[in-house]
Amino acid sequence: MSEILRKQFETIVNLNDGEFEIIKSHFTEKTFAKNEYVFVEEDYVENCYFVVSGILKLVFVNDLGKEFIFSIVTENRWESDFIAYFTKSKATMYLKCVENTHLFCLSLTNYNKLCNQFPKMQSFFH
Repeated sequence: MSEILRKQFETIVNLNDGEFEIIKSHFTEKTFAKNEYVFVEEDYVENCYFVVSGILKLVFVNDLGKEFIFSIVTENRWESDFIAYFTKSKATMYLKCVENTHLFCLSLTNYNKLCNQFPKMQSFFH
């Protein structure tokens, strides 16, 4: 499965095997069942996610309880409540699996380490 992640990076930056092994070590993998939540409103968002397989939806709920789908997330895409992720604050949306899903997860701490250690990763993420 890590080949999928490497292909994603190599759409923008070139990596040798050693670099990729170090980069990959900064990620964790998680599997979620259909209808399971990755995070919900008011959770602290600890990761951004790369979708290896599955489909998710990122949903905002307004003050009246009406749901608005912010995005549908498919394989080979990144998702999170990025404002909450980067500001270490609580989510204003929820991320729910539409089908069984496998994710690579990157904490903000590891994101910052990657960007500092590998300037080309900063280019990738930006």
